[in-house]
Amino acid sequence: GGIIIVHTINHIENLRVLLIEDNPDDAHYIEEALSAKDSFQSVKVVWAKRLLEGLKKLSTSTFDVILLDLTLPDGFLTDSISRILSHNPNLPIIVLTGLDDKDTVIAALKNGAQDYLIKGKVTSDLLSRSIRYAIERRRPEHAAQIRAAQAAHWTPRSHAASLQHAADESEPTPPKRANPETLQAW
Repeated sequence: GGIIIVHTINHIENLRVLLIEDNPDDAHYIEEALSAKDSFQSVKVVWAKRLLEGLKKLSTSTFDVILLDLTLPDGFLTDSISRILSHNPNLPIIVLTGLDDKDTVIAALKNGAQDYLIKGKVTSDLLSRSIRYAIERRRPEHAAQIRAAQAAHWTPRSHAASLQHAADESEPTPPKRANPETLQAW
């Protein structure tokens, strides 16, 4: 199983990214970081300056991942994630934030973001790895495989049977107090 996942992650050929970012300098930096990495044969970045513009682009084009600024003028932090996922629930979202606020980051992840990157600390390698992993985690067939594997290994019946088998195989424990009659049984 793991080899297949690694193979899939490392062979994303033509990456299509929707970058929803209102700051032109940050958008340019992200585009440069994506083009500098050899992980993708080609990268097409579509830039939207507002959430509504990004939602319109989502309705007319297909993307592999969204890079989303959490502090957009027309989006309210994690509400932006919910609005995007309502249009396309399987699309991976990576949050870009200038805020190093753990509560905001946790809320973003709970609302469906796959990862978060702090602006100013984003490197080409980090961005590339985050995108590859986010895409893989959102693949419906990958999610179905994980659910099937969990169901196969953790059904109540198989769990109860494994507990019973472990109980049958275990050695009896010696008594806590020495009693001549019980010691002879050992």
